[in-house]
Amino acid sequence: MTPSPAPDVNLPETPAILLQLERILASPAFQRSKRLSQFLRFAVTQTIEGHAEELKEYLIGTEVFERGVSFDPRVDTIVRTQAHRLRTMLAAFYETEGSRDPVVIEIPRGSYVPVFRVQTGPPLALPELQEPSPEPVPLTAPQPWRRTLGYAAVGTLVALTAVLAAIGWRSTGTGNAGLGTVAIPAHLGLPLFAAGGLDVDRGAPVLSPHGRYVVFPLIEPSGERRLWLRPLESMSAMPLAGSMGGYLPFWSPDESQIGFFAGGQLKVFRLSDGTVRSLAPAPLGRGGTWSANGTILFSPRTSGAEIYRISQEGGTPAPVTRLNAATAENDHRWPEFLPDGEHFVYASRSRMADRSGIFLGSLGGGAAVRLAPIASQVHHAATPRGEFLLYVKEDSIRARRFDLSQQRLEGPEVTLVENVMYTPATGASFSVVGGRLLAYHTAHREKSRPVQVDRAGRVLREILPLGSYESMSVDRAGRRLAVEMMPEKGESDIWISDLSRPSLLRLSFDGGGHSVWARDGRTMFFANPVESLMTVYAKGFDDQARPRVVWKSANTIFPTDMSPDGKYLCVHEDNPSTLMDLLLIPVEGGEPVPFRRTRFNERHGFFSPDGRHLAYVSDESGQPEVYVEALGPDPSRGGGNRWKVSSGGGLHPRWDPDGRELFYVSPDRMLTSVPVQPGAAETAFGNPRSLFAIRIATRGDFKSPYSVSPDGQSFFVLETRPEAAPIPVYLLTSWPAIMK
Repeated sequence: MTPSPAPDVNLPETPAILLQLERILASPAFQRSKRLSQFLRFAVTQTIEGHAEELKEYLIGTEVFERGVSFDPRVDTIVRTQAHRLRTMLAAFYETEGSRDPVVIEIPRGSYVPVFRVQTGPPLALPELQEPSPEPVPLTAPQPWRRTLGYAAVGTLVALTAVLAAIGWRSTGTGNAGLGTVAIPAHLGLPLFAAGGLDVDRGAPVLSPHGRYVVFPLIEPSGERRLWLRPLESMSAMPLAGSMGGYLPFWSPDESQIGFFAGGQLKVFRLSDGTVRSLAPAPLGRGGTWSANGTILFSPRTSGAEIYRISQEGGTPAPVTRLNAATAENDHRWPEFLPDGEHFVYASRSRMADRSGIFLGSLGGGAAVRLAPIASQVHHAATPRGEFLLYVKEDSIRARRFDLSQQRLEGPEVTLVENVMYTPATGASFSVVGGRLLAYHTAHREKSRPVQVDRAGRVLREILPLGSYESMSVDRAGRRLAVEMMPEKGESDIWISDLSRPSLLRLSFDGGGHSVWARDGRTMFFANPVESLMTVYAKGFDDQARPRVVWKSANTIFPTDMSPDGKYLCVHEDNPSTLMDLLLIPVEGGEPVPFRRTRFNERHGFFSPDGRHLAYVSDESGQPEVYVEALGPDPSRGGGNRWKVSSGGGLHPRWDPDGRELFYVSPDRMLTSVPVQPGAAETAFGNPRSLFAIRIATRGDFKSPYSVSPDGQSFFVLETRPEAAPIPVYLLTSWPAIMK
């Protein structure tokens, strides 16, 4: 076959082609066909890399369909047959969900070489912008700006090129674009995606270094969570294949790769071919940054963590900061390189509140310099008006001038935007590109509701109204529900609801999470950080006395379950040396007993009803899977038989009350059942079977999203609800005009 000539007009650029390829491969039809997806990716990448003339039937048969060197296309017609199927699937894609996509990828009949063109058709409507006030911003006094110029519904995908041109902005590839005559910063709505909602619990929208793209974590309509990418000058956003559960993305300086955290690993997505690489363990990543010389800095966990460095090519991570015992530092997080590639800023949290702050560090070592007494994520911006550091303070984005030579902040603190969200887990809800663009979203949390569903996923009843719930669990009798509720501001607390009537009783008042029911159904165990020490408490829900302290740890710990005899509380601990470990804490006092402590992440420990087994999650295979380990007479002693019971990944194991079924959540968010056949000498586990798609609300897959009913015929689920009005994201342009 002869390759078809490429069209000489309407040629899209290579980044747009690669983004469109990822969008096609993420569609349901291509997700179900691994071979055709490999075929299309191979053909596209070979073409854009200049090897179109090599796309012959023999090469495709051996490279894509693994036919071997003896492959004879005259006898074996697999390539021709599959090429016909591929053309049919591409045509179906562009007749449906891809009908308005900006780039078309086609494989003409008689050729295996794809051609690319810009989609033509009626343009999408631009958002109507209200005219800004003609009165210029007085530069003699700092002012917070909250005026919104109006934004289209987030369901409308808009091309921002014309909008940005109207206010005098162009993508120049540097952070030093001239401000021109713009005197008033403009707030523009930035629609991200037609459905789903911004996943604010997994990070902010992050602008690329040259201001051409924005990457953001999305909760898709199916409940799936992954990273999406949108060119600012395009009409479409596209998912990043292989970024399931991804959070806290950050860019390489040349915009060719995106770092992120997922599955207990620091990972890198390469835009040129869609490959994803794991670089280093990071059980609970807390920010990363990338220098022009290929060095990545990252914080791998929530407690006891220093900032580590690693090459973009991989290797062994090495610490570049040290926790200061004299100031009771608990962790370092949110690193960001400065333009010299040698210095970086980061946040330090201390058990002494007055010692936390923003610090300046250096790859060359030496003592870190405290720049400000605010433990916020911080972003650097080089602008025509000077260099600035931006951070969040009292729910506002603030900015101050920064002098690296003097290693200090200077001048007044100026408020840029109010009512933004910041949490120690997800950081600041904004990103910045020099003096041109600042992307941010307002304070908002995902809404969910506790419901009871049958084994087909049909809702039987709504237990509590829509709210900001973090986790939930039901007692073993099925009479009471414990929920962790997070207010818009402040710490979460535990509340108890009687399932027989709509009521709520507050259990904790000073913060609390990761609640576990005692066997008596009247006592709760929960964790709460106190002066950066994680403390496990016990409290009766009808007891007016102060909670009893069960255990304190310098590491972050997550209680998950209690042993059937009521003697041990199972927790997973974020250990700086050995990642996530399973511990058993004696309820009545005594030292915790390590149950599973390896170089892998072990979490989500749950006892079987008879106390003979512990189900948990480990990533020793390279992805989270559900395992079951037999216990001896003393639950603190493992060492028995061990089984991997999930297939293709799994989280959140739960036992049926009679011990004859084990449930877990698969990577595609299906509630899955595994038959269990208990035996006196040996227990047998059957093949996993999907029950229904479970739209669970989770916070980094560490909190409890569901419970099994006492009869095993229904489930109590913390269900996400699609936002009626998705979280608005804004662009603030030319913000240095506000600065003095």
